[in-house]
Amino acid sequence: MRRVVKPGGKVAVMVYAALERNPYHSIFQETVRQLGDIPWPARGEPWMFALGGPGVLEGLYRETGFQNVSVHAAPIPRGFPSAVAAVGNMRKAAGDLKELITQLNKVDQERAWAEIAEQFKRFEGPNGFEIPGEVLIGVGTK
Repeated sequence: MRRVVKPGGKVAVMVYAALERNPYHSIFQETVRQLGDIPWPARGEPWMFALGGPGVLEGLYRETGFQNVSVHAAPIPRGFPSAVAAVGNMRKAAGDLKELITQLNKVDQERAWAEIAEQFKRFEGPNGFEIPGEVLIGVGTK
C-alpha cells in the first residue's frame, strides 16, 4: 500500500485487536483448537489476529516507512437475540472459522458447537446476547 499511495497520502487499516480482546472469536478458536489438537498460528503467520498484538500494527507501519503513525483501539460489540442465534450466525461464517472447524471430524464439530453455545450463555442478559470485541485502527502518512 505504501508503494501506491502518493507522497503525503495516508493509509488507514482496521484489523482485529488481540484474540483475548475478542471473545466471540477466542471462544471458537480455543474450543476448536483444543478439541482437534490444532496448533496456533506461528508468530508472523497470516491469520485474522496476526496484527492485533501490542505494538505489532504500529511496528509494521514504521518498518515500512510510514510517518505520523497512530493506532487506536475501538470497541466492536456484537449483539444477537440469544446465544443460540449467535452460534447460528457463526455456523454460517466463511473464511477462517469455517476452514478451522472443518479440520475436525463431524462428531467433534458438533461437540465444538455445543461447547461454544455453552460458553456463549455467559454473555446473555436482559437485552439478549451481548459480547464485547475490539479492533485497531491504524493510520500512517507516506
